[in-house]
Amino acid sequence: MYEYKLNKGKLCKYYPCHDMEEQDCTFCYCPIYPCEIEETGGKWIEDKYGNKIWDCSDCKIIHEKVVVDEIKRMIKSIIYMRAYVGD
Repeated sequence: MYEYKLNKGKLCKYYPCHDMEEQDCTFCYCPIYPCEIEETGGKWIEDKYGNKIWDCSDCKIIHEKVVVDEIKRMIKSIIYMRAYVGD
């Protein structure tokens, strides 16, 4: 994962997916989508068929280095617990 950090996503046809400097592309998707937390900048919109979908294009939280590092720490902790502690 580390080799794709901080703007390495420039090769991605969707880059930049957010208007921000030093975008961390470790998570090119949000692992908690849809969070439904409007304070992030996300909002419910209608798609072309009239279905409600969560639009997170104004949310930048998942691309902040401090958030990416914390999520990775949490994932490692979960893996450790599952591997060594069990169910």
